[in-house]
Amino acid sequence: MSLVGSQSLLGCSASDGNSSHTVEKPLYAGQPSAVDNGQVDPLAEPDPRPDIVVVLADDMRWNLMSGEGNPFLTTPNLDRLANEGARMNKAFVPVPLCSPSRAALLTGREAHQASAPGINYRNNSFLKTQRTFAQDLQDAGYTTAYIGKWHLGDGATPQTGFDHWESFDWLGDFFNPDVFVNGQEQHFSGYVDDVLSARAAMYLESMSESKKPVFLMVGLKAPHLKFEHPSRYDETFNDVHIPKPDTYDEDFSVSGKLQKVKDWLGIDNFHCGLNCFEYSWDNYIRKHYRAVLSLDDSVGTIRGAALSREKQDNTLFVFTSDHGYSLGDHGLTEKHMLYEEPLRVPFLVDFPGDDDKGMRFDGMVSTLDIAPTALDYAGLAVPERMTGRSLRPLVDSRNIDDASPADWREELFFFYSEWQVAIRTERYKYIESLQEPGHIELYDLQEDPGERRTVHADPTYASVLEELEVRLEELKTRHQWTPRVRSPLQRVLVSSPVPIQYADATARIVSLGPTPDPEAEPENGLSWRLVTRDGDRFELGRDIPPGHTVLVAIPLERTLDWDPHARIHLGSPWSNALYVDGEPVWDNYEKRPIDFPNPPMKEPASLSVLRIDGQGDVTVGIGLEAPSHSMTITLESRLLE
Repeated sequence: MSLVGSQSLLGCSASDGNSSHTVEKPLYAGQPSAVDNGQVDPLAEPDPRPDIVVVLADDMRWNLMSGEGNPFLTTPNLDRLANEGARMNKAFVPVPLCSPSRAALLTGREAHQASAPGINYRNNSFLKTQRTFAQDLQDAGYTTAYIGKWHLGDGATPQTGFDHWESFDWLGDFFNPDVFVNGQEQHFSGYVDDVLSARAAMYLESMSESKKPVFLMVGLKAPHLKFEHPSRYDETFNDVHIPKPDTYDEDFSVSGKLQKVKDWLGIDNFHCGLNCFEYSWDNYIRKHYRAVLSLDDSVGTIRGAALSREKQDNTLFVFTSDHGYSLGDHGLTEKHMLYEEPLRVPFLVDFPGDDDKGMRFDGMVSTLDIAPTALDYAGLAVPERMTGRSLRPLVDSRNIDDASPADWREELFFFYSEWQVAIRTERYKYIESLQEPGHIELYDLQEDPGERRTVHADPTYASVLEELEVRLEELKTRHQWTPRVRSPLQRVLVSSPVPIQYADATARIVSLGPTPDPEAEPENGLSWRLVTRDGDRFELGRDIPPGHTVLVAIPLERTLDWDPHARIHLGSPWSNALYVDGEPVWDNYEKRPIDFPNPPMKEPASLSVLRIDGQGDVTVGIGLEAPSHSMTITLESRLLE
């Protein structure tokens, strides 16, 4: 099944008829090919399982909808979805950062267990070792598709678990995007989310004759920095004053937050805070709100296509975001930190059938719950690897006046690598700083929903503080979470010089074999030596001849039953490449400073082979980053601590 791209846009309505917005829709040069590889058996019975559609915004906090009482925004499509389905009033992401949150959603696992603690240009650990619920659905007979922003690496390449793929490399462009449709680059004109939502709608239309259930996930870009939006909203809010939040001028020395947080994420000093908007609050907030209006349009386009299908009453339709956003709250911008604004997201669900109409649920839910919910409706058992839980029981036993079910969760675990780790209950949030050990924050969300002042030093809360300290430690243990640490390597294996024309093939072969033995006789002219760190660097060779390279072998073992996401840090000006399991998985610094050699560890023991292409005297510093106690550095017989 394929959808053919085009070079232009036609002006036509892409809404469901109830939106006040009009969206242009891409003109497609040609028609989609027949579904199911062109083979549709007219006598086959349709699969009764529901279609599943998940729409993911980028950087949208929970209260930017008119249905949530926002006095400035009009979001008819999101409001209609909330009224026809269910709204999760307290929905959170496990990590308020793009890539980790997306990995957690796709796997149903805590982000570190999904091998995605942070942002990498190419996350080999996630891509090569993790299983997504798309794969589970595909194996169970669903036709699966992904359209939009991927942000987990190799977005231009169709990923495992998806029959149909449309995405772009890295972050893509807001206007006139180049989209890789099943691996083939195609150019589209217009605003990116208009293009993506129309592509998603056409995909659903193309599957109208399929007997198989469909799973479609759509990754939209709005309202991500720099809050770009289509021209139809250029003048919106021009005459509207949107006030700053009450905590805009919060003094961290009074509220008890860590000043380092504001030094980095302060709206006045962050590298793309107010400075990206002419140092104007009005420009900043109006552009963000305009982007939200375009997002509402996109949801209307996709939702309208889903409702036009025969399975409209038998579709699980989910709208949420990869995380929230600080819009001047606490004087901050962006996401990252474990306060309510970055953590809380919109979470609207139209469950199959009508039992959920108008449902409002006040218990804490997580985007971790999307994967198990989808599998539950597909008739599949929720795997033990998942830490989220199905939301289906909330609907199956629904009474709109009921409080949370007796067995519903009482706590959520959050972290942001290198900065904070936290636990949230219905009433309290307890945060530990990873920047300054010993710095803690405790918020009584009932008395202080805006998290204006920590009460950890108030003796009234002494028992609460003690209890939450214990519970957070229990969560760390349960989820096998430890802080990430970086350590310089002390010993590596270095090869004799290899002619550059044979370097790639040689590195591939070495990475497939056992750890090289420096005591062994040279094989095919290649010998190895064990090199110890000299100061802060390794001497890899002297007088390496022109046209030659050396290989560095680093054997590692993981102590966990999942890939902990290791990063190799290189202090080197040379051209480098990394090979694991016979594949090149990294090539030089493609996207500094967020690109690192990241060796995937499919098996407990793994051999990473670096190719260092320097000539003459070559020295390089090499370090390893991973969660503490998650890796054994084999050559040094020590645990990473």
